[in-house]
Amino acid sequence: MGPGSRSLRSLGRDDDGLGATPIANGADEDSRGADAHPMLLRSGMRVTSDFWVAALTRRVFGEGGFAAVARRGASEAGAVFVITRNRLGQSSLFGPAPQSAYDSARPDDRQFSALIADGETEAVEARLAKEQRFDSDIWVVELEPGSTPVEELLNLTAP
Repeated sequence: MGPGSRSLRSLGRDDDGLGATPIANGADEDSRGADAHPMLLRSGMRVTSDFWVAALTRRVFGEGGFAAVARRGASEAGAVFVITRNRLGQSSLFGPAPQSAYDSARPDDRQFSALIADGETEAVEARLAKEQRFDSDIWVVELEPGSTPVEELLNLTAP
């Protein structure tokens, strides 16, 4: 490294650009204690919607299915809706589960609930239009999961 450059170690590993505090006098970051940096306090951070959708589509393709992003929402925290279509032409819509459905042991995991199960495409499109009027930053991902059941791709909660 050249003069004046700082490594991630010297910045306390804060690469998010939120104003990291350099470690004074070359002290090891473990000697500062966990309360010295707020990023070290969080053990389970939620991944961004952009990253989560990319991982989902990669997994579906890797397992022989098909996935397409029909609508790209806010990259950091946009709500994700998933549409699946079966061979009979029926569509199912999965969306974010209600807050009460989240597991207190794993609060950062994305939870989904079935909003429309094996319905008509028009009903799915109408529900998505309603959701989009409420929140314009939604993601819509269309899946044909192939041999992998949707239950293995999404953390589904009971309605």
